[in-house]
Order: sequence, then C-alpha cells, then structure tokens
Amino acid sequence: MKRLDTLLVLAHEPITAKLIKELVGDGMAREVISIDSPGTAMGVINNNAIDAVIMDASFPGSVGRTGVETFREVLIDAPIITLVHLDAEEAGAVTIDQGADDFLILDHVNSLNLGRAITSALRRRMVDRELARSKASVNRFYEVIEAADDLVLVIDNWEKVESANPAARAFFGIPDGGHPRITDVLGPEGSGIWHEALPELMLAGRFVGEAVLTPADGEPADHAITLIHHERSGLSGQAYTSLVAHDLSALKAAAEKAHMEQQIRAKDQFVASVSHELRTPLTAVLGFTELLHSGALNGQEEEMAGIMQLIAEQAKEVSSIVEDLMVGARAEIGSVSVVPVLVSVESQVQSAADALLGEFESFRIDVDAVDIWADPVRVRQIIRNLLTNARRYGGPNVRVTSSVADDVVTIHVRDDGEGVPEDRQSLIFEPYHTSGGRDSRSAAVGLGLTVSRQLALLMNGDLTYDCADGWSTFSLTLPRKDLTLEGDFR
Repeated sequence: MKRLDTLLVLAHEPITAKLIKELVGDGMAREVISIDSPGTAMGVINNNAIDAVIMDASFPGSVGRTGVETFREVLIDAPIITLVHLDAEEAGAVTIDQGADDFLILDHVNSLNLGRAITSALRRRMVDRELARSKASVNRFYEVIEAADDLVLVIDNWEKVESANPAARAFFGIPDGGHPRITDVLGPEGSGIWHEALPELMLAGRFVGEAVLTPADGEPADHAITLIHHERSGLSGQAYTSLVAHDLSALKAAAEKAHMEQQIRAKDQFVASVSHELRTPLTAVLGFTELLHSGALNGQEEEMAGIMQLIAEQAKEVSSIVEDLMVGARAEIGSVSVVPVLVSVESQVQSAADALLGEFESFRIDVDAVDIWADPVRVRQIIRNLLTNARRYGGPNVRVTSSVADDVVTIHVRDDGEGVPEDRQSLIFEPYHTSGGRDSRSAAVGLGLTVSRQLALLMNGDLTYDCADGWSTFSLTLPRKDLTLEGDFR
C-alpha cells in the first residue's frame, strides 16, 4: 500500500493505542497520532491533514457509535477503520452503518489485515469520489438536456426511441414510457433524413443536415439535424444513435427581417439617388430651355447651337437613367426581352463611348473587329453603364479592350481606381447597392450594374468583376453565334 502521511488512532485504552502503533510501524505511516479523548481528537483533526483513522469502537466510552458519525462528518475523504472485540462483532457492523469503512476484530488484528483494510478503504474512497464526480457531471449534463429547447432523442439498434428529453416528448407527442420507431416519430417528411443519414452514420459516425419536422399539434418547421452514432459502450454494451434537432424558424425569421430592413434602407437610398440623378440634368434642361425661350440669345447662332447640344446631352442622361429604371422594373416581373442580331463589337463600343469621351482624363478604345450575336441597344446600354461607373468611381485612366476565345467575345472595361474592397465585391451586382464616387456628385441610382448583368445573362453572356495589378476590370462576355434565348429573366 501507499505510505500514509498521517494516521490517527482514537483509543481510550493505552494498550490498544500502543498495539496499533506497533502494527503500523514506519512502513505504513510516516506519523501516527494517538488520541484518547474526543475533545482532543477534534483539535488534532482541525489542525492536521489526516489520511486514515483507526478507531476503537468503544471510543469515546458508551457513545462510540455516535462518535463514528461525528468523525465521518469531519473526515469526509479519510477512511475510518473500527476495532471491535471478539464478542462484539455486531457492533462492528453498526459502525459501518454509521459511516465506518471497515471493522477488524481487535483480538485478531495484525499488520497484514490492518494494512489490507486501510488499502481497501482508501481505494473505495477514491472510487467513491470518482463516482460522485461522474454522477455530478452526468446529472449536470442531464439537467441541461432536460431543460433544453432543442429536441434530443436516443435511438437504439432496433430504431426505437429509447429516451427523449421533455422538449422532444412534447413536440412529437411521445407518452412517458413510450418507445415508438424513429420513422414514426419523425413523420413522412422528417423520416427521409433518417434514411439519408444511415450510410454516412455507418461510415463516419456523424451526419448533419436539415429536415422539416411536424409537431403533434402545430405547423411544420425547418430544423437543423445532427445525428451521432455511438458504438457499444457502458454496462449494456449496446450501440445507439443520438439525434438533436434545432428549430431554424427563429433564425430564418431574424435573417429575413434583417434582409428586409436592408432592402428598405437600400430603397430609401435608391429613391434619394433617383431624385438627385434626375434633378441634376433636368435642372440644366429647364434652365437652358428658359434661356432660349426668353429670346435673350436671338441672333447668336453659335451660342444657341452650343446650348441645344447641352440640352440634348442632358436629355440623353435622363433617358439613360429612365431606361435603367424601366429595365430594373421589368426584370422584377420577368418581362424584359432582347432582339439579337449579328452586330459589330467595335461599332457598339464606339457608339456607347461617344457621349462620354470628353469626361475622362485619359480614354482609349482598342477592341477587335469581330461580330457578336446580341441586341445592339442592350449592348450599348451595358457599355454605357460600365463607362459611367468608371467615370463616377474609377481612376482617371480608362481602357476598353476585347479578347476572343472560341465562340465567345469578352469586352473589358478597365480603370486604374482603387477598386471595390474584396469584402464588398459580392454586393456590386445587387440592386440599389451604391458607393460614393470620386466626383462631387452623390452615389448613382444603384441599378446600372444590376441591369447590365441581367441583360448580359439574357443574351447568353455574363458580366463579372475583378481587381488586380492596380486595375479594376468589368468583363462582358457575349456569344459570336446565334443561341437559343429565353427572352425572360430566370
């Protein structure tokens, strides 16, 4: 046995205390403290770390059994071995009932059986402590499961519900003591997840998915399902599967609410942007028109021609904004159509760029003389939107190039601006999404890129964005030959 640090001997007879000290010796304990009165014993116990106690059953006097109870309350972990006389074995059993770990016959005690008794008692105490800790941990675990809102089920090898927490019993209407089949519990919709999970459970021991579960008295709801297969363990030696289902309705409702709030904020910003974007060119048109109507420029043909040109440009700006708005509105109801023809890339890019050439510090077009199968009006609208976007948000240098690969032509619109941060690139094709530009005007309507990508997809192409090597690039891909067009947004 492991050598004890301190052994306490409680015996009112000096001869008994002497016998125990001799039997213990130096090999069993480093220190043996002998006490002959209860008052002194309590003082020693309070001031020393006691590893084990050897106690005469008659100590103290006629209230020995009460003494066992008293010392057990104080010495929670230390084993207590009682000593009884040959004619008082019954008293030894009583002391065990009162908290002693073992008893020995004083007339037959020796170092061997005394050492065995102490060793066995120490082991039992250690096992009891571990069991108590495990039991407390299990109890805490079960308290959490019992109080959980999630549905927790344990399924045996025969696919029957072995146990379920209160939330699961209430949800599925499982009566206390009931052990229905898991497929009956999950219902027609939910049982599919069980059959889907079985192969993965057998291979990996774990399955995660989603399923629609129907309560006993309520509406079906989406749940996140986690299944874990547990191999043979415990006293029963039976394998089992645990199922935990978490209701996703609250999470989805919160996500939908957040999305709706974001859309409301975006549309509020959209309305403000539309007002600004339309007000600016309309104010110029109205001002120039009033100036012409007043007759103040009669006879000044050159100035009148310049003003007419400005009115035309501003009217085109208004027309472009309105066109984006119309396409965006039609897209929501699926009524946008395209009329594809064989059209020159070079002519369409040049036509779209003519109205904006004077607004760039450095502008260059270098496209291939190839044809594409697309709607020319829509192609010009896309190019115009990309150039307007570069003017508002990009750098001073703008390049339009093209490349040809197999049956696809790609038109690249590049600028050397800062570009869109990586964490926001996924938003640039979302409707009503805008960011502040480098010019003094506020953000644009927020439909240009959305409409452009929708139109590209409608013409069996695509519009993508990339930012690398100091250049922001929008790439418009369109087919070179006739393809079957849907004619509607999908």
